[in-house]
Amino acid sequence: GACINAGPGASSGPEDISVSAINRNFRGRSGPGQVFLASPLTVAASALAGRVAGPDDVLGAAASG
Repeated sequence: GACINAGPGASSGPEDISVSAINRNFRGRSGPGQVFLASPLTVAASALAGRVAGPDDVLGAAASG
């Protein structure tokens, strides 16, 4: 997986951006791209949106309560 810079979750180029809930996101661990540490909800919302996004971006006002 991404923890050894291989498989799903690893970036392939420096222009790639990953959003992950892993607790070890030091430089190069998930490939040459940028890695952002986020909550599992933000990671899921970003995957659905295809960009860095928060739960409110995907669920709308219903997520706010």
